[in-house]
Amino acid sequence: MATVILMVMMVAVFKVPDEVGIIMLCSFFISGLSILIINFNKKNRFYKPFLSSLEKLDRKFLITETLKEEPITYEEKIVVESLHEINRSMLEKIRSNYPNKRSTKDNKK
Repeated sequence: MATVILMVMMVAVFKVPDEVGIIMLCSFFISGLSILIINFNKKNRFYKPFLSSLEKLDRKFLITETLKEEPITYEEKIVVESLHEINRSMLEKIRSNYPNKRSTKDNKK
């Protein structure tokens, strides 16, 4: 919003013809809208299959195994790394709460 106000003020100060000012504002809004659409499509390409896989899984903790592509954006990398960290933490908790029975059987032999 501040950028639009600044642009309108510059148009007024430099006495740019109204038509040119309108064209500048329209191009500004079109470029801003284009950037928003591109960002939405990038995120949608990652999150739509991700959420679809999550919905189909009966064991939600396996979601990291269903990821087909490497994350592209920084946000996607944070999500994937967080999920891997959560899985590691869960596995460590399970291992600490339930001792490995197989190894105790092997030790008795």
